[in-house]
Order: sequence, then structure tokens, then C-alpha cells
Amino acid sequence: LFNPVRPIYNFETEQELNLVNYQWGIPSLKSHRLISTNHEVFRSEGFYPVYIYDFDTDTISSIAQFKPISEIIPYHENSWSSDESFWLYTLTYDSEDVDSFRRIEFVELDTGKIYSTCFGQRLIVEDRYDIPYIRGQYSPQFAWSRDGRYLALMTVIEGQSMDESYGLYLYDTQTAEIYLVHQGDADIIGWMANVED
Repeated sequence: LFNPVRPIYNFETEQELNLVNYQWGIPSLKSHRLISTNHEVFRSEGFYPVYIYDFDTDTISSIAQFKPISEIIPYHENSWSSDESFWLYTLTYDSEDVDSFRRIEFVELDTGKIYSTCFGQRLIVEDRYDIPYIRGQYSPQFAWSRDGRYLALMTVIEGQSMDESYGLYLYDTQTAEIYLVHQGDADIIGWMANVED
């Protein structure tokens, strides 16, 4: 847990951790690691480096680079797949209208290959505050299957009415097939454990 006075605290051992190289990021679902990037590098060099921080070794490794067409949201609108092979993110644009569509893409970390989708987040801007159309103060809801192949998400579809297309979808990362699971809002998105596991 991070706070300005005591940067890292282990609740299991009830001890503070002295981590010299700690860097904030999105947590892994299967290891003691965080994924992050550097926006200053994108602004100056035109690409995003991807870093992995490992709690067990207190080390940072650069594992990939990718070049999206615009900046991404750094901390909220992204998700690391459960098998650690993909990183999903949301694009931002310099000129966003009062009612804007933000495309959702993902990068394959081993290759740096970017996969564009027809999914997006709708933002309604009112009185200078960004109000996500999708439930949650900052993020759409993302939930990866345990093998990392399928992604469930609350989203809207590009080129369709954002009011009518808003719903819960399932995306197959291997075939790019899309399945509408539920039209409209859903309170909780997740995957049930396999009873044989």
C-alpha cells in the first residue's frame, strides 16, 4: 500500500518494506509485479517504454516499446491481462468534443504489436469535468479470463449509437470475435473459478 509517510506496507507480515526501486504501476493478477510506462518519453521520443517492477527482487525491467497514435491514460483506463501477455489502454485526443469516443486498444508485450478494437469509452464533458459514461469514476470495467484469452468489458462500439451500443461485451484476443453478453449497465464484471482448479 502506498502513502506519502509510509510508502510500502505488507499487511501479511505487518511490516514496512524498504524498497529502493519501487515504481507505481498496474498490478499483475498472478505475480508480485507491476506494469507501468513513461509519458515524458512518449512526449519527447514518440513511443512508450513499458516497465515491470518486481516486488520480490526490488528491480525494474524495460520489457517492451509501443507507438500508439495518441497519448494514453496513464493510470486508470488500462488493464494487464491475467497471463501478463497483453496490456489494454484507452487513447486520449488533443481535441475532444463535449461527447467524445476514446478508442480502446491493447499491445502484445512480447512483440510490441498494437491491436486496435472497435471498443471505446464515451466521455461526456460537463462544466469542465470529465464524466465517464461507463460506470466508475475513472475507468471502464475490464475483466480478463484466467488464461488471458478473453476480455469482458463494459463499453460502447465505434460507429454505432453510444446509447444503444453500451453494454457488456466479450472479446476473443485470438480471433477478434465480439460477443454481446448484456445490453445496458452491469453492476459487476468478473469470471467464476473453474470448479476443477
